[in-house]
Amino acid sequence: MHRRLWFENTSPPDGIRSTGRDEVIAAFREFFAQSPNAHFDLEDLVVADDRAFLTWRYDCVAKRSRSDP
Repeated sequence: MHRRLWFENTSPPDGIRSTGRDEVIAAFREFFAQSPNAHFDLEDLVVADDRAFLTWRYDCVAKRSRSDP
């Protein structure tokens, strides 16, 4: 990961920005711990020199309980 990496989520009210490798890793670990069924599907990736831009689609299927039809 690039040292100037950042990630912004959409948590209300204004989202949370994680800056740097350690903060971004911690943010994703927390996210996946709270959403174990979540996954991202890569839609597009553009790389130029030492930079990359990607878009993804997020999907999370809630676990169904035994009482769900």
